[in-house]
Amino acid sequence: MSPALVCALGAFVVLPPAAAEAAAAPTGRGVKILTPQVQRYACCELSAEVAGDWQNPFDPDQIDVSAAFTAPSGGRLTVPGFWYQSYAETALDTKPRERIEFLKFFLTEKEWPEGTPVEFFLDDVAFLDEQGREAPLDDMEQDAAPKWGGAAAAPLTWSEEVVHGGKRSLRCAPTIDAEESWPSAIRQFGEADWTRYRGVALWVYPRCRTPIGPVHLYSHDAAYGNSEIIGWQPGAGVLEANRWNRLEWRWRDPPPPIKLEPKGKPKWRVRFTPVETGRYRVVVSARQAGQSVAAEPQEFEVTPSDLPGFIRVSKDDPHYFVFDNGTPFFPLGHDVPWGLADVRAYFPKMKAHGENATYFILCPWDLSFEWKELGVYDLERAARLDRVFEAARQNGIYVKLSFDIHDALRPSRLWNENPYNAARGGPCAGPNDYWTDPAAWEHYRKRVRYIAARWGYSPNLMGWEPVAELDGATQCGEGEGWGYPKRAGGEAVSALLAQFLRKLGQELKTLDPYGRLFTTSYGGDTSDDNHWKLPEVQYLQIHCYDPADPAETLSRWAKDLTSRYQKPMMITEFGWGVHGPGVGVDPEGIALHNGIWASVTSGSAGGALNWWWQVIDARNLYRHFPPLRAFIAAIDWPHEGFQPAQVELRVPDQGRTTEVATVITGLGGFGDVDGNTYPVHADGTLGVVAKPPAFLLAKGRTEKRTAPKFLVEFPRPSTFAVDVGKVCPDARLEIRLDGKVARTVELPVENVRGKPSTYDDKHKLWVCQYDEPFDIDVPAGRHVIEVENAHPNFSWINARGYNFARQEPVTLRALGLTGRRTTILWIQNRDSLWTNWNKPTPTAITGAQLTLRGLTAGPRRVEWWDTWTGKLLRTAEVEPRDGAVTLDLPPVVRDVACRILQ
Repeated sequence: MSPALVCALGAFVVLPPAAAEAAAAPTGRGVKILTPQVQRYACCELSAEVAGDWQNPFDPDQIDVSAAFTAPSGGRLTVPGFWYQSYAETALDTKPRERIEFLKFFLTEKEWPEGTPVEFFLDDVAFLDEQGREAPLDDMEQDAAPKWGGAAAAPLTWSEEVVHGGKRSLRCAPTIDAEESWPSAIRQFGEADWTRYRGVALWVYPRCRTPIGPVHLYSHDAAYGNSEIIGWQPGAGVLEANRWNRLEWRWRDPPPPIKLEPKGKPKWRVRFTPVETGRYRVVVSARQAGQSVAAEPQEFEVTPSDLPGFIRVSKDDPHYFVFDNGTPFFPLGHDVPWGLADVRAYFPKMKAHGENATYFILCPWDLSFEWKELGVYDLERAARLDRVFEAARQNGIYVKLSFDIHDALRPSRLWNENPYNAARGGPCAGPNDYWTDPAAWEHYRKRVRYIAARWGYSPNLMGWEPVAELDGATQCGEGEGWGYPKRAGGEAVSALLAQFLRKLGQELKTLDPYGRLFTTSYGGDTSDDNHWKLPEVQYLQIHCYDPADPAETLSRWAKDLTSRYQKPMMITEFGWGVHGPGVGVDPEGIALHNGIWASVTSGSAGGALNWWWQVIDARNLYRHFPPLRAFIAAIDWPHEGFQPAQVELRVPDQGRTTEVATVITGLGGFGDVDGNTYPVHADGTLGVVAKPPAFLLAKGRTEKRTAPKFLVEFPRPSTFAVDVGKVCPDARLEIRLDGKVARTVELPVENVRGKPSTYDDKHKLWVCQYDEPFDIDVPAGRHVIEVENAHPNFSWINARGYNFARQEPVTLRALGLTGRRTTILWIQNRDSLWTNWNKPTPTAITGAQLTLRGLTAGPRRVEWWDTWTGKLLRTAEVEPRDGAVTLDLPPVVRDVACRILQ
């Protein structure tokens, strides 16, 4: 017979049967209400003393502690308890850069063309003081052997062939292959004190016959950990091949790391957020080995407050959010996806600049608390997440929480370290088993229960999702599942994930008494309609890293999804391409600025969240948020009934043109794309959501072939190019214009001058990295452009992009929404792109007018806003005629906004 579980003197204990029979009646003294008086929507926390013979306190099948609450209205709900360890914070006894252990110069192979033959020469590394004066660190002249060590690269050697100063330099010759590694040159220091310096400079010479990728640098402090990683992108005079480049890194001191030390013994806790005022009653109970026991009931008082409550989807307009008290919630912010130190450093700045939303991910390298051992939770990491949500509460930041990140399930990243992996004793042979295996689900369900028990109390937890970028956390065919909805085998992946999302959504409804929002997300420019249709998925998300014009892409996604679904839509990741801005690129934050204004005025339920949080802080780009927050401050989003504004722009000839380049990226693997016709708008954007293929297959292949056909109608002559990446084996690129061959390019793969070729030993084939666009001229007017791999063999061509470039008169773009009482418009100079950051400030476009239609009768106030300063430029009073008004625009240098109020 198992021991009986009883409650003696209010403290939960486990006694043998004889003792259980004689046990005293419970009095409730073992349950302590840590907050005996609490405000409505604030946290009430309970502590309980529970003893027993369980082996794992994180397994509710062994020991289940919960609390049943009775509200003043008589409503009842049960909240699970959780195993808790208190931690005390201790201060560091060192300053940043006081104990530097190494400096690491490296490149990431995934950012470089595979097979690139490259040598790096490093020379004249120096520290920089406050005034920028150099103090030599290593001129490569003093030692018989280098003080640098190599990692994932050929051994480092001295070179007298290529030198910057003196007689020699340090040579590093990595091999760029398909493996995910980081060829590096590392300078060890022990624990050097760099506090008197403010930066480092070094000279780098990349010797290479083909296009190069970026290079990176960071240092490691014994107490503070890794510094931020600085990167230099090729081009723009910053990093060029076959010359010496001076790279300068000005340090930005990191937020101090937070040290936690255990305090006292672990115990059980319960967290609960009351939604009514008055007297609550609570009974804490425990269940073990089929036996249950309850403590004496206790009561606590809930007083009124001004707290708005939890976030919901509005019943008046399901495209927007509201709080429980009916106040609109409009998210505006940027991502701070990991790091308690970063959260504490950046959340107060976000609050001060009108931001109220972010995105946090439980990552293996940060706060994923079930990573070392399956079913065993890291309580220090959990204590750090407590502090994340406390910082969110203090600063009015609302957080979307991701339970996992795609890296944790990717074979190319951290799957081999994942405790769910069968190789580590887990139940999953591969990543897809994580979503389907019953044993995996049992472990996963218990972890989610712990998340709901410990952090579900917080109204600042806006919503949750299973993983950041779900497609990357799967397998589709032989590869990772990025972009699976448009790939062969994608329907099966979509179906298994849909089943999981339904199951998890329903599980969370049973665990979360507050009805928190549930969602999911995908990698860049990917969307799965099968999942958006699920009732469990309550709002939609897009991640998008447009390489040139985020305003165009983000507005297109917002318009498309809000028109097709009666759910809120948010862009929760975007930025300066997938690698972020290089040193000195877009210092004014044009990409951030355009992205947030375009998303808000296109129907998104909040401003787009930029991923590059450290860039925003380092460059003080917080300044872009207050003007937008002021512009939208008075809008009652759920009650406006916003629809896309009917805007007609008239821009007089400005006497100048500008080159407009549009890149349409491909999608999918071999035979993954359905359809072959892609209408292209006059602005170079696709007229359909589907994307053309990323691989052009030769006639001899057995997979489904697609020769994409682009329907264009540009008013002026243009050029069209296929940007060719890898080719395997010999291929033939054929570009046809209106049915006639305009250009044929033979693409051999062996001994191609100036192109790296590698032998794929697995498939016994040569692969050549072309990295070159092949273009044709396209006359003005309507045309059909067809692209095909016309070789009769079984080759493939990786089409990295389909590029359209043309000269167009400088003009404007208008995005906007019209509601019952408010219209908001954003008008952008099409020259104001972040990719033009190093060009002169655009010349103002003058004399433009816009006509706004679809208005109801009645006078209106027109306000023109400077989007960069938040200042009113001018106002006017107008009254629609036949539902329309025509307005004269102020001069538009970069962009302006217009607010029309009735």
